[in-house]
Amino acid sequence: MPHDGRTAGCGGAPGTQFLSSSKVLWVGTWVPMTVTLHDRAKTPVATSDVLVLGVEKAGRCDSYQTDQKICPGLPAPEKPVLHMGVGFGQEADSSRRARRTRTSC
Repeated sequence: MPHDGRTAGCGGAPGTQFLSSSKVLWVGTWVPMTVTLHDRAKTPVATSDVLVLGVEKAGRCDSYQTDQKICPGLPAPEKPVLHMGVGFGQEADSSRRARRTRTSC
């Protein structure tokens, strides 16, 4: 998914995404961006403004599911976190949706 450098809306806000099935916690900043999906011929087929989590810390966090606290000592990701998906929260637990601190635009 190429990025053309455009961002949508106002600045970012602190946030997290917890992947309950693997106990992985991503911590970073939600940034509004314009994302375009392309077909195999590189023709744009859909464009939308979405919130993208810029991951600054990542790692296994077994306790997050019960206490909603960020595990101490989470390192920066070893390599860029590139993940786009729908249908998070497979285990129907405390990870019903990603956490984002509200900001006004």
